[in-house]
Amino acid sequence: MQIVPLSEWIDMLDEWLPATASLAIADDHEYVDYVIRRPGAIKLPIRFGTPIPSGSVAQGVLTKQTSVAFTVDKSVFGSVYYGKGYPIHIDEHTRGALAVVLPPSFARTGTEQTEPVNFLMGQKDNIWRPLPVHTIAYIESYLKKTWLYTEGEAYISMQPLHVLDQRLPSFFFRVHRAHLVNLNFIDHIARDEDARYEVTLKSPVGRVLPVGQTFVRPLRETLGF
Repeated sequence: MQIVPLSEWIDMLDEWLPATASLAIADDHEYVDYVIRRPGAIKLPIRFGTPIPSGSVAQGVLTKQTSVAFTVDKSVFGSVYYGKGYPIHIDEHTRGALAVVLPPSFARTGTEQTEPVNFLMGQKDNIWRPLPVHTIAYIESYLKKTWLYTEGEAYISMQPLHVLDQRLPSFFFRVHRAHLVNLNFIDHIARDEDARYEVTLKSPVGRVLPVGQTFVRPLRETLGF
């Protein structure tokens, strides 16, 4: 099959693509090329032959056969990103997708990604306290509230979990639709009696959190097990 070189698309799009953009081309079932244009661009675990996962920009283009633009959850490739996708023809018989991978801040501002937050404001009773993010063991969405857990305290955040998922440093990982975990607080990962993965946090936190099925593969790829 004759594949359209990604370099040709880069030449055409270079004038408006920001430095942090990377590009991927997919045919109707797998990726055929992926280029990180400059250092600092988002690097996704895509290579020639990588299957197209559900929830990705390429999958959205191929399903709808039209251009798409949306924020992709961390469960798809292990990193939150904002993607723009366009239908293309790989050759005269094969339809494909061109995906532009951008920092998640583009969904809100159309500009380069801002630096991750260094602290979050947590409320307990009538007190608001700035919490350095490295001291937060995990974050939980529970009863329509967002909870921040340190080694000894629990605080409420005004920001929803999906927003924090985009703003926090890379050592926070979404292991469940209701949980973000600071990887530095993980004691071990094991399977429960039903062979489902669960994360046990270090003492004194000691909480055991389930790993949602859609988050298993990104977690294993991120931690290398």
